[in-house]
Amino acid sequence: ALAQRQFEKSSAKIARQIALIDRANISTLHGFCARLLRQHFHLLGLDPNFQILDADEAALLRLEVARELFAERYDREDGSDDFRSFVDCYGDGDDECLAQLVADAHDLLCSVGDLAEWHKQAISRLVEAVDKPLSETTLGKEFGQSVARELRSIRRMCETAGSELKTLKHFTAYVEHLRELWTVVNHWITVFDSHGMQGLVEVAGEVELPRLPSISSKIEGKDAAKSRVDSVAKAMKDGAWRQCLRFTEAEWKQGLAHILPHARIFLQLVNEFGERYSSAKQTALDFADLERLTLQILQDPSNGVARGFQRRFKHVLVDEYQDINEVQDAILTLLSTESRPTMAGNLFCVGDVKQSIYRFRLAEVRLFLDRQERYQFRRNALINLQENFRSRAPLLAALNEVFGRLMTRESAGLDYDSSHQLLAKSQDRKSV
Repeated sequence: ALAQRQFEKSSAKIARQIALIDRANISTLHGFCARLLRQHFHLLGLDPNFQILDADEAALLRLEVARELFAERYDREDGSDDFRSFVDCYGDGDDECLAQLVADAHDLLCSVGDLAEWHKQAISRLVEAVDKPLSETTLGKEFGQSVARELRSIRRMCETAGSELKTLKHFTAYVEHLRELWTVVNHWITVFDSHGMQGLVEVAGEVELPRLPSISSKIEGKDAAKSRVDSVAKAMKDGAWRQCLRFTEAEWKQGLAHILPHARIFLQLVNEFGERYSSAKQTALDFADLERLTLQILQDPSNGVARGFQRRFKHVLVDEYQDINEVQDAILTLLSTESRPTMAGNLFCVGDVKQSIYRFRLAEVRLFLDRQERYQFRRNALINLQENFRSRAPLLAALNEVFGRLMTRESAGLDYDSSHQLLAKSQDRKSV
């Protein structure tokens, strides 16, 4: 595009950009990390000719190391049966799945910013839940919040279904039935807010829901209307939240006490696996190494690498920010002036929370949402990219209607409000 513009109207400014473009750092984040490590290999004692393992090679090597770790743990003469107890309880006679689980856990935790602190918190949360009343602990509060979210989601389902059926004829009986279901769910929420899990168990453990009134099958739209009501009743009777009612608080705490020693063994295995896997790679690095070693260099103020990039880059532009993890976010913060509060920020992020697909790799969409919330209060800092060039206005209107009801802060981390709605390109909107 630059060459075409220079051809159409010659400019010294464009000529300079064409000359400089090969020096621009335009790549994936892993590509950038690899270049940085080759340039500053001496800071970590790396071989500058290190190889990068592809995903399949890394997966095979991880499994091999995990198998060797398990074999050696069986042979240790340390007088402890904690490891064997762990395998018996969770392996069901097959330690192969546990070896894979250890390897996968290590791979997943490479996306955590402070790994040592994460391990410490993981155990301390279990210890706290065993020692204190569940409602006063971090795990207990998160557990309660998940139940509360599901109950409030069911209540919204009642409201949404009722609003839809009100606009149709002949379904007044269904609307009244939904009001009755709403009253039941609202009572559960009130009891849970006041008396906690034990109170909810008492009022919702065994419950008979109001009977669905009969409506003639000859009425048009009856099956669709009934399906909306049935979905609410199913969520009330068979929702995942009901699994939480199977045990008393004392039984939950007893279960956590049984889990605690196995959790310690598991994290010990993950730690030991990490050390062995690092040695097994020799001079090769995997994608997680590229990120963590880059962060290690940038976090050291004595080497001046981060400051050098901050002086060099006028802007740091990042796409797909909704799928950034903690380590990647820390790298980008250090490369930009975001890490220097006294300077104007130069990190430009593009992302769409609705397209977040890497949470299973610990991509932390909250990093993007928090940044979005902060930018709302800074002039010209937030731009909503809503105009859609791929779909027509009637389809986008339908999609906006659906997701406006489905996506809430509780269910998806955001409220699908006017700032998130997709708009057809201007000429299509005018023609509708």
